[in-house]
Amino acid sequence: MRSYLDYSSTAPVRPEVAEAVNTIIGSRCYGDPSRNYREAIVVRDIIEDARNSVARFVGTRSRNVIFTSSGTEAVNLAIYSATRHNNGNGVVCSSLDHSSVRAASTLWARPIEVPVLQDSSSPDLNALENILEAQPREQNDIVLVNCQMINHESAAVQPYREITELCGRYGIPVHIDACNAIGNENLADAVAMADYVTVTAHKMGALPGTGALIVGNGIRVKPMIMGAVQERSRRAGFENYIGIHAFGVACNTLSAQGSQIREAGRLRALLAPLRSFVSQSRHTTLLEFDSLMAPHTMVFSLQGIKAEAVVVEMDKLGIAVHSGSSCSSEPFAPSPVLGSLGIDPESTLRVSVGWNTTEQDIKLFIESLDAITSRLSKLRTTTAV
Repeated sequence: MRSYLDYSSTAPVRPEVAEAVNTIIGSRCYGDPSRNYREAIVVRDIIEDARNSVARFVGTRSRNVIFTSSGTEAVNLAIYSATRHNNGNGVVCSSLDHSSVRAASTLWARPIEVPVLQDSSSPDLNALENILEAQPREQNDIVLVNCQMINHESAAVQPYREITELCGRYGIPVHIDACNAIGNENLADAVAMADYVTVTAHKMGALPGTGALIVGNGIRVKPMIMGAVQERSRRAGFENYIGIHAFGVACNTLSAQGSQIREAGRLRALLAPLRSFVSQSRHTTLLEFDSLMAPHTMVFSLQGIKAEAVVVEMDKLGIAVHSGSSCSSEPFAPSPVLGSLGIDPESTLRVSVGWNTTEQDIKLFIESLDAITSRLSKLRTTTAV
């Protein structure tokens, strides 16, 4: 039995989701939801029921939910739409943003870089205000500010409330990347404050291949993918209704009274022994912003040991864990996010837990980490001599 500790990359499918998907497939449910025959109406109802479930879960109206193929597509749609609806083309982002945000900002607009604070793993709010203040009021060059709820590499909770309030004073739309937060944090505040919020399904135990763009009331979306009139003419393409259904089921599962709050407390308690071990071990070090990390994730540094070596040894022992490599086509490329924070990505581990993680998983990881780091450290010392 393997121990999976990389929920921030993707989560195992929840049993409720697997059962619901198997039921749909077993019932031979099919049909083009754009048509008016019985099979089509059944599929259309599945999509709209899921839309209602996602809307309730994040705290918005169902018409504000636009289903996409992924969080990455949702990010691109948000940035594309914001830049096509305004005369300016300046889009604010930082080195902390996900590669999809930075790439889309470069492709669809002119990126404006806001510096980051290393001690909190967050954008510099004073620098952001200076950027907004320097914008000529009559030109309205800046059309969007990007920020996150939880950083995907450092796991630090970001000051999205402060950023949206600041941008509101200058009348600048905000996009909040909540892909690493959905299922772990309450999104209601972000959805109420921001113009665009992007989420993905697979990180909360639904199926890969489904995401959503949540727009504010009255926001008109300029379609990026052209074709037919699906998603109220905001995103063309035949709907992935099985993935959309799975997304809705995952939201319903977590919408049960208090379940998300209880789960956050359980996950924080799960990681407490690991945090204690890391703080005391001579082979590991807590990061400066450790107290700001999300409840389900812990990132820490190794002393004089390459993280990939630990990852490989962990895998041999049946444990899956993430090193400080970025989300890219080259799996072992150093994370630019951690590098911008002054942290050596090649000596960093990220442990993230979720719905299927047990105390035994964490105990096994601690025991394995202790043995592996002691052995690798001794080997490095011997080799050096």
